[in-house]
Amino acid sequence: MKGSNSRALLKINKLISFIGVWKTSGEIYENPFGAKGVLKGIDSYRFGNGHDFIVHSVNVKMAGKKIKNCEVISYDSKKNAFAMYAFENGSVAGIQYGKLKGKVWSVSSSKVRFRGRFNKGNSRLSGLWEFKNKNRVWKPWIKIELNKN
Repeated sequence: MKGSNSRALLKINKLISFIGVWKTSGEIYENPFGAKGVLKGIDSYRFGNGHDFIVHSVNVKMAGKKIKNCEVISYDSKKNAFAMYAFENGSVAGIQYGKLKGKVWSVSSSKVRFRGRFNKGNSRLSGLWEFKNKNRVWKPWIKIELNKN
C-alpha cells in the first residue's frame, strides 16, 4: 500500500476499540424524531474488506420501536475525520463525521451530534446524543451507554 491508502488504514485502525459486540442501553428524551423512552439492543462493529473500513450494525429498540440499520465507517482525509455512512432500506440515510481524541469520541452532522468517552479498558462508551431544534439550539436527545460483551 502507498500514500493515502496506508494513511487511511493507519487511521481506521485507531478505531479498533469499537470492534466487537456491544450491549446498548439509554434514555431517550423528548425529541422531534420519535417517542421518548428507553433504548435497548445490540451494536456490533467489524472490519470490512480487511481493514479498509468498519461495518457498524445496529439492532435496537427505541421507545419500543425496532430499529435495524447499517453504517460504514471510513477515513476521509479531506475532512481529517471518519466518514460514517448510514444505510436504511437499501439507500444512504445520512452521513456524519467522527473524531477520536484520546478516549473521547465525537460525531457531528448538521442536525445531530454526539460526545462520549471510553472507559480505561475501552469496554464501555458512554455519552450524549443531541439534536438541533428549529431554533438552532442543541438539545439532549439520547443518554447512551455501550458495554462490550
